[in-house]
Amino acid sequence: MERHPDANRPGEPAYTAEKRIENGSPVLYVNGRRQAPLLYALSDIPASSPLTAQAQRNMANFARQGVRLFSTDANLCRGWHKAQPYRADFLLGDLAAIVETVPQAAILVRLHMNAPYWWMRDNPDELCVYGTGGAPYVDDGDHERLIEGDEQNRMRVSLASRKWLREAGEKLEELLGAVRDTPKGRHVVGIQISGGVYGEWHQWGFTHHPDYGVSMVDRFREFLREQYVTVDALRNAWKDADVTFDAAAPATPEERTRDLYRNPADSRRVVDSLVALQRCAPEAIVHFADIVRRTWGRPLIVGTFYGYYDPWPAGYVGGHLETHRLYGSGRVDFISGPFPYWPEVRAARGVAAARGLLESARLNGVIWLTEMDNPPVDSTHHVGGDPARRSETIALMRRNILEPFTRGMGAWFYDHRLVLETGLATSLHIKKGWWDHPELLAEIRRLRRLADRVSLGRPYRPVADVLLVFDNLSRYYHNASDAFTGGTMPQTVEATGRCGVAYDRIDFDDLERCDIDRYRCVAMINVCLLTQERRRMVRRRVQGGGRHVLWMNTCGLLDEDACSAALVGEACQIAVAPCPAAASMRFSAPLPPKEVALREAYSVMFKVDDADACPVAVFTEVDGVAAARKPMGDYTNWYFSLFPADADILREIFRSAGAHVYSEHGEALLVGNGLAVVTATDDRPLELTLRNGMVVREALPSMTTAVYDADTGRRLL
Repeated sequence: MERHPDANRPGEPAYTAEKRIENGSPVLYVNGRRQAPLLYALSDIPASSPLTAQAQRNMANFARQGVRLFSTDANLCRGWHKAQPYRADFLLGDLAAIVETVPQAAILVRLHMNAPYWWMRDNPDELCVYGTGGAPYVDDGDHERLIEGDEQNRMRVSLASRKWLREAGEKLEELLGAVRDTPKGRHVVGIQISGGVYGEWHQWGFTHHPDYGVSMVDRFREFLREQYVTVDALRNAWKDADVTFDAAAPATPEERTRDLYRNPADSRRVVDSLVALQRCAPEAIVHFADIVRRTWGRPLIVGTFYGYYDPWPAGYVGGHLETHRLYGSGRVDFISGPFPYWPEVRAARGVAAARGLLESARLNGVIWLTEMDNPPVDSTHHVGGDPARRSETIALMRRNILEPFTRGMGAWFYDHRLVLETGLATSLHIKKGWWDHPELLAEIRRLRRLADRVSLGRPYRPVADVLLVFDNLSRYYHNASDAFTGGTMPQTVEATGRCGVAYDRIDFDDLERCDIDRYRCVAMINVCLLTQERRRMVRRRVQGGGRHVLWMNTCGLLDEDACSAALVGEACQIAVAPCPAAASMRFSAPLPPKEVALREAYSVMFKVDDADACPVAVFTEVDGVAAARKPMGDYTNWYFSLFPADADILREIFRSAGAHVYSEHGEALLVGNGLAVVTATDDRPLELTLRNGMVVREALPSMTTAVYDADTGRRLL
């Protein structure tokens, strides 16, 4: 492998990294040069320690494929002792092992901010208390992974703890100061701040209704003072003449789960409890990010796990609902996450769909990095995956790695646990690496070259003409137990990924930032809360320009003061009425005549009750119109009682809106950044129609991912 031109020798400048905004998109620079954000990342399990021969072999393998960015996992608490000064030896040793293996490595450190067990024992008031059973905690000692175990009622530091933030911040500063100017520390180009469940900033005990500990109650009351300023304003909002800032209590687990939809007029206590809980994670991230930037003294990138739009885990409790607080802080250069844990995405026959809203990240100037933690197909029985299914593994690698690159973002190959069929705990140490096979490494080299091509060539150009709009704010008003959050979301991802169009996903709050004119169709997915101000914005910004606007199920159900079917009808301008629960509907012309069934019936349902709307589907289990369209002059509204989770149906809806259809036959499709990525799941010949009218025809074998130049049609992979 060639030596990086700025690889530091004794006395030479340290490595640097920075995020820059070019042509409206965030890009990565390392040592002053544009860099494709493609990394190899080690995990936190013992076999992934950089000190092991397995990890060193894996790093060397990736280096030989031209990968220069490496990530390692470290725990702040390893050097945090009760009776002696902070010791940074553990991280210095890891960095030394990486640099000795790959002398030109630029290193991203994933740093977990958890406090050690002795600290938790000494500070019981700083711990998370679970709503389904608090202290006494199960105390298994110091040898368990501190990123999980909360579902067994383990001791965990509350994300609201001010003492933890202060003291962990002090230790963070000591660690960085001890590492920064060492020969190996000069290879560090970034810090990924981790915390909470899995290090991904999910609330501890999100299955147990957190957090009722002393620290969280204090933070909740502080939040109320910030939010309402005067006690009269608080009492008016809560409709409680006796509440005070000093005695206000968070909503109980029963209150949190009582209503499927929370009427804003009488649910302020519940919503305030959830908002205060949610804000703790981004507040902690920003706190630690400030320390990193202040301490490091030279340019580096700072990031975290955050920004997941899928409702697992436990959406409004364990999810990530305050992403814009990170965006607005100016302290975070990248956010990241693995793919959703749905078969529709994880299976080799699935579609690629990042866990984050990548267009929102771009619009806010933040790089998204996808964690490619899908192992080779059937790696339980075969190191490197089943040789007979190698083509599936390569198809999955191409599809998953290129998904973020088609959207101007990046990814890392993760090397996590390999648990062989024995099921023995020792199998965590029996590891060559997921990608340690000549065919897979050759594919990694090809993907790295393609990542360089799209990242270092022409500026990123968005091409999507369909926009899916999700809404974090609405999650505060919608109990996560509804069928939409479980069954429909995966079906939505699957159908959209196979309908043959280029699409973006954003959060509702980014509608004002996006280039709305390039979208021919805008679909409101879960926007149940539409205040009057939000409704005016949609009318001004979205409903016009010949666009088609799709409204799903309960979109618009709530405003500031009420919860009603009339508000749904007001939003989509199609009158609706309540109806019994249903899970399937039958479409008719002008859409393909077919039945579409969801996995579960929605708990709150409406049927179309508008003589001026054109029916396109009826329920199969109950009477009534399930979907309709209504021309409104210079735009068209559609309403769907159930999401039309079918690729053929969506394709015709998007086509009628004027969106370009690349493929008619249900292949998993990704388009963007000059690439068209097609995954064939059967042996049907491919017919790919590019925007310039050129048609690519090719016989793709089943379970093949092919990559084309989106302008010329030339096969790239």
